Amino acid sequence: MCGICGVWSPGDTSAHLKTQLLMEQIQHRGPDDFGLIEFEFDHLAFGHRRLSIIDVEDSKQPMTSINQRFTIVFNGEIYNYKDLRARLQYPFQTDGDTETLLAMWEKEGSDCISKLRGQFAFSIWDDEKKEISLVTDAFGILPLYVYEKGTTLAFSSSASSLSNNFPEIQKDSFQIKNLLTTRAIMAPDTVFTGIRRLPPGALWTYRQDKKQEKNWNASWNEIAVAKSNTHESKVNTLIELLGQAADRAITSDVEVGVFLSGGIDSALVAKLAQERTLYQINAYTAYWPEDKKFSEIEQARRTATMLDLKH
Repeated sequence: MCGICGVWSPGDTSAHLKTQLLMEQIQHRGPDDFGLIEFEFDHLAFGHRRLSIIDVEDSKQPMTSINQRFTIVFNGEIYNYKDLRARLQYPFQTDGDTETLLAMWEKEGSDCISKLRGQFAFSIWDDEKKEISLVTDAFGILPLYVYEKGTTLAFSSSASSLSNNFPEIQKDSFQIKNLLTTRAIMAPDTVFTGIRRLPPGALWTYRQDKKQEKNWNASWNEIAVAKSNTHESKVNTLIELLGQAADRAITSDVEVGVFLSGGIDSALVAKLAQERTLYQINAYTAYWPEDKKFSEIEQARRTATMLDLKH
């Protein structure tokens, strides 16, 4: 996906330079385009590295709202953005999900987040309130890391980019032990001292005089409960919901692909995706030849053959 970053450092004139350095560290996340905006009098800068998926020619970031109040850097994809966009009376300049999100925020503020379906991590600057909002999706799919020291706030899609550009950050030996023991570190902890990862469904807001860390409330109103308790009705409801999810997830101006294991879940996702596209989908399977005991490559190959995927 894309990469986002930014530095807000009141009283410090180096926010622009520091953001440029962060952008260099996340170049691999967005090879198609990049952008940087500086709010000189606020000692703030936002950076963006783009992997172009929706509205490839336009939707460049950072993006500022028509009324000039809000500026966003956004990583991810809003699957239902076309439905949301159709309900808005807004002088859109692009055809993408970024401006749709920006328009919703202009109209509803953070209340709009619960209407989003997709995977996302974004930051919005409110030039009127002088406030930064950092947001992650309900499942915490996409990473967003924060470093704070004194009056300086820095954020990035990559924890290592922050550690490389703020030399006072050190590795946390205790969390490294946890990682080696459990193979995971739970947000907000990371392997670095002073760097935190936003947890799933986070809404963190910062002003010069205060900050607030809370979760936004996810709403799943469209997941209807079957009126009948029969097995057949439940199956039909599940099939309908999976189809709706697949329709949204393959929304793209470029070709989509799938990760394919030997299991049922990825096979179902691949089947739903292939049924909804006019081209042969690329399917990818991770395979280590020296670890054949746990390999699922043969099962994945059979699935790809059955579904006519390019494996």
